[in-house]
Amino acid sequence: MNVVIDASIALDLFTTPSQSPAQLRAIALFEGIADGTVIASVPDHFSIEVANAALKYQRRYNTLVKPRQAIEFLGHLEAFPIDYVGYVLSPKRVGEWAAAMNCSAFDAVYVHLARELDASLATSDKGQKAAAAGFRVSLWEVPASAD
Repeated sequence: MNVVIDASIALDLFTTPSQSPAQLRAIALFEGIADGTVIASVPDHFSIEVANAALKYQRRYNTLVKPRQAIEFLGHLEAFPIDYVGYVLSPKRVGEWAAAMNCSAFDAVYVHLARELDASLATSDKGQKAAAAGFRVSLWEVPASAD
């Protein structure tokens, strides 16, 4: 199964309470990536987006999360076989997508990539889910056997 992974679901591994539904969903996704049942793709800005969000989270909750924990989380993500898809996009083109989808430019690129690859989109972002539905991009769900 081909899946485009949004930064939000990757961050659920790090920023949501242990064993919460969001974290368990993210764990199921990354287990699928690890065992090869999920073929994962991301736009090339994924690393920057995830690193920025993880470090912002760490700074906000610095009494609970130490910098090394954020860096270790980012290192663990590198172990997964994820295809980074490079885009050369004009700001105007991305702006057109975002305006048409009524979402952020970042979210529009994920939705567009999923549509271009004929892949499902794995996201925890409600706005991105709405954009995907409007552009007939299916959303990844935890397989019944993984519940």
